[in-house]
Amino acid sequence: MGDGMTRIEGGSLPLVSVPLDAQSVAGGCFAHDPPTPIELERAIDVVEGAIMEARIAYANRGVLETCSAELRKIPGLNSNGATLRRDDIEEMFNRLAAAAHGQRSALGDIPPDPEVAAALIILRECMHHLGFEKIRAVYRLVEPSRKAF
Repeated sequence: MGDGMTRIEGGSLPLVSVPLDAQSVAGGCFAHDPPTPIELERAIDVVEGAIMEARIAYANRGVLETCSAELRKIPGLNSNGATLRRDDIEEMFNRLAAAAHGQRSALGDIPPDPEVAAALIILRECMHHLGFEKIRAVYRLVEPSRKAF
């Protein structure tokens, strides 16, 4: 994730690039912190549209590994080997949505940062639409063409 692109590879999925990243989604969709409900919906639409345009078919893909610095800001992914389930990501998104509806304290340990909100949305939509059950933080040097996210 970065440089205007999200690169996804894992399970049976070959390397695919989706033309967006947390910075572009936050900059293009969010005018408030936390984002408003309408801004969250807009971001979801943008991310879903980019995934659909990439024509990636849904499949049970298991674990998505990430070395993304943007995703390390998401609570629970800040240590090597840390793993979150899709349900954990959904729960965090629900807390972001509650904050968008005026319950700012619902953010808890989610940093109040538009790019973190955007990264969470991108991750949520990728996991839902591409069939990843878990995400694991892997802090290692990888070749740019082999980045998982």
